[in-house]
This record gives sequence, C-alpha cells and structure tokens, in this order.
Amino acid sequence: MTDIQSLIQEYKITGSKDVFRKIIDSIIKIDTLWAPISQHTKSVYVEINNNLPTAYIFTNQSYCEEFRERLSGAMLLVRTVNNPSSLRLQMFSDFFRLGIQKVVIDYGHVYQEILMSDIIKENDPPQGQPRKPVKNPELMVAANLFVQEMSRRNAAPQLRQKLIEEVKKGEFLVPANNNVKYDETGRIENGTPITFQIIKNNLGQNFIPVYTDVIEFRKFDQKGEFASIIVPFAGIKPLLAQAEGIIINPQGVNIPLNLQVNENKPMPQDSNSAANKPKPQDITGSIDRQLANALKDDGQTGGYDEEYTMSDDKLSQEMLDEAAEFLKSQKSVRSAYARAINRNGRQGCLYVVDFDGDSIALYQGLVMISAKYVGALQVEMKELDTPEGKHGIEGTAPFYKA
Repeated sequence: MTDIQSLIQEYKITGSKDVFRKIIDSIIKIDTLWAPISQHTKSVYVEINNNLPTAYIFTNQSYCEEFRERLSGAMLLVRTVNNPSSLRLQMFSDFFRLGIQKVVIDYGHVYQEILMSDIIKENDPPQGQPRKPVKNPELMVAANLFVQEMSRRNAAPQLRQKLIEEVKKGEFLVPANNNVKYDETGRIENGTPITFQIIKNNLGQNFIPVYTDVIEFRKFDQKGEFASIIVPFAGIKPLLAQAEGIIINPQGVNIPLNLQVNENKPMPQDSNSAANKPKPQDITGSIDRQLANALKDDGQTGGYDEEYTMSDDKLSQEMLDEAAEFLKSQKSVRSAYARAINRNGRQGCLYVVDFDGDSIALYQGLVMISAKYVGALQVEMKELDTPEGKHGIEGTAPFYKA
C-alpha cells in the first residue's frame, strides 16, 4: 500500500479535511503518476462517472496496467504513460482543457475521487486581454467519448447526438496564411486576402483542418508558420469553396465531418497541402459515414445502428447481478430490464432503463460490465419511454428496481 493509499484509507475513516488536503498535496508532489492514454484519441482515457467527465490516475504503474487490461477486455485500447512531478500541473491544466471535472486515484485498489476544482483552479485570462482564448471543453469530452466508442464500432446514438450538439456550439481555430493583417481591436482588416490550409483524406477529398484550442493548433503548427483565425461553426460553411468539410483536431481525435449538402460537387484540381499532414486512422471513415448528414442544413442526424433481433435465450444471471449493483449506485435509475438479442449470429444484451439524467454514463457502465459476458459490440441500451424501449420490454420483468 502506497503512502497516498494510506492517506485515502485514513480519510475514508475520519473524513478529515486536513487528510483530504494531504492527499491532494501528495498527488501534486509525488515523483511519478501514471495515466491511461487512448490509442485512438491520443488523450487521457475519459469516462462519465456520476454525470461528471472523469480521468483515472495511478500512484503505481502496476495499478495502471491492471486498469489497461480491464479496458482491453472491453475492447478499449489504451497505453500506460507516466507523468513526472515537473509536468504535474501541466497535466492537470490539460485536464481542464479536455473538459475533465473529476479524477479517480488508484481505481481498483484503495481509491479516492477528487474534483478537479479541489486540485487546482483554472486560470482566468489576464486583465486587459480582449477575449478569452478559444476553448471547447464540452466538445472535447464529447469527441473523446465518441472516438473511444467508435474504436470498437460501438458508438451509441446518444454519443453521436451529443457530439453533433457540441460541434454546432463550437468555436474553432482555423490555420491560414501568416500574412494576415489585424486592426487595433484585433480584428482582421477588411480586404485582407486569406488562404486557408487544406488537407486530403485517404480518398483524395479536401478538408479544412480546424482546432478546438491553441494546444491542439500547436500540434499542427509547431514552428509558428500559420495564423490562427477564430471561426464559429456557423461561419465555417462559407469557407468550403475548395473543401468537402472539416477535420476536427487531425493530430488528435481526427474527426472528419462532410459538410457539403451537394455531395456530387466536383473537387478542385489544385489546392494547398498542409504541412504536417496527419494519416487518417482506420476509424475515421466510419465516423465520417455516421456524421456525414448530421450537420447539414436540414438538421437531420444520420443513424448507424446495426440490426439486431430479439431472442428468447437466457442472459447470464451473474452479469445481471453485476449490472444491478452498478445501477444501485446511479441514483437517477428507477428500473431496468434486460433482453437477449441476436446480432450477426452472436448473442447480445439489450438494456432498457427508466431513468433521468445522463444516458452516456449508464451506457458506459453497462458496457464495461457486460463485455466479458457477451462482448462489448453486442450491448445496446434504450430508454424506457422510447418506442424501441417499449418494444424491448414486452413480456419481460425488470431485473432491477430502485
């Protein structure tokens, strides 16, 4: 047991504020912490825990490896990365940028949950600065959750819809030629010619890279060769004369969005090629297919649910018992049903849940529990008051009631 775990155990017994502060001081000063980094998002692995975006950190490398293996069993690929004390505050500051509101220390052992606001305070912009720097923490949470789930081809409709909502609310940094002229208020001078950067995907289509914040922008522009133009999502459409859409954080989550209503629009024969061009991940084609129509002017969202059929097979009682224990910890859940389903010749499980609040946290928890029994790709969740939910519970009784 580490010194920090001893403090956590003491805090659980005494509830002492002094001990709690010692825990925080210790995680800031300890020589090394370890964290799981998603191989697909290139950011710290994130979950929704009691409705809060949560990251996991560990005081022992073996604890982080155990957590990595747990995620691997649910088809979520992460790698273990160490964080030295010299970069500790930088790591926690980055958690704010990523929208993380809580950390869990040493999950799976003697563990403690701590709000990010109890560890460090997010910096306000300096006085006199004309505007806050561009940040999109809610979008970063939605994007990381979506890509994590897409990496196992299992993104729930709720995750897609949340991502769509946050993209539409977003404000982005768009790289352009570095000879842009600004007036004394910081606005671009009228008549200034602007050339935006273009990158190509693996199908030869042109996309404009856009970035959620300056950290993501610097991953692209490491030498300061480009200007960063602030553009809200509503202002992106006029920029697409030479592109099919945008790619959000191509050196990070790498999410391509096709924004052209006219998908038969001919591609321009010549365009600039961005330096530091990213290589598309295997999952980006699936992401683009799922979201290609979601952000068009008609506001219609695309769907991507593989067909499944109801089955009379029995589900594992052990799995249902574990799921019930998890649902007890979710105060918003009133009842839950489970039904065996068949998808591509394999047994799966449909959960139908009566609840209020965040569906993403429920879905993630149920997938993590059920993956070892039916496979992560075979888990579905529907809300009770939807047509799919009402159909799914026909002839069944709830396996959990609050």
